[in-house]
Parts: sequence; C-alpha cells; structure tokens
Amino acid sequence: MDDEKILKDLDNHLTLSFYIDMTQDRLDKLIDYCKNNDLREKAWRLALTFSNYNFDYLKLAKYYIEVKASWYLSELLHVVGEEKIKIYDVYSYVLKTNDEKFIAEVQEAFMWYFSAKDKDELKKAIDDCK
Repeated sequence: MDDEKILKDLDNHLTLSFYIDMTQDRLDKLIDYCKNNDLREKAWRLALTFSNYNFDYLKLAKYYIEVKASWYLSELLHVVGEEKIKIYDVYSYVLKTNDEKFIAEVQEAFMWYFSAKDKDELKKAIDDCK
C-alpha cells in the first residue's frame, strides 16, 4: 500500500480505518512525507494510530519543534507518552529554540501533563525521565 493511500484515509478518519503492517522505518518515511508536505495533523493522526506500538516518535517531535507547533507537540506527548518522544531530549530542543513564546507554551502544556506546579517541578519531572 502506498503512502498516499494511507494518508488519504486519514482525511476521513481520526485513525487508519484499515490494518497495515507498520515498522519504524515505514513510519519514519511517512513522517518525512508529512514533514515535506506540511501535514501536521496527518502526522499526529499517524502517531495516534500507532501509539500502542513500541515506536520512537522523536523525529515527529523534532518536526513540531522545528515548525513551533506547540499544540501538536503537546498532543503528541499525550498520545504516545514521554518515553516514546524522549521527553528529556525534546525539552532540551525546545529550550534551544530561544523562542520565549514557544517555550512558554510548551512549558505550560508539559506542566499540565506532569501535574507540575511550577517550572522547577517540571524540570525535575523531565530530568527524572533522562
């Protein structure tokens, strides 16, 4: 099945409506396709579809950081969890953007996810994931 058919199905469904044999390599290629065509929502829906698989979603997290899509980054964390996006690395990449508005948006979302009361608690929670 080609990538176009897979991604077209996500136009009409929150998750894929059919089974496909997925591997990390194939997922990464689909994420690259989404990145190259600025298909943020479809990339997120792919993550949602395969969230129960033991895949690494750092590539997708980096894409959302690159385009400063804090909402999608936050939703990705909620769908796949901190282990599958390597939250310590992700947070470091966010801080390296030096974009104060973006950093504040991500911190707020991550504080909610970790039930952190402040940035110090957030940093501790993220450090604990190292």
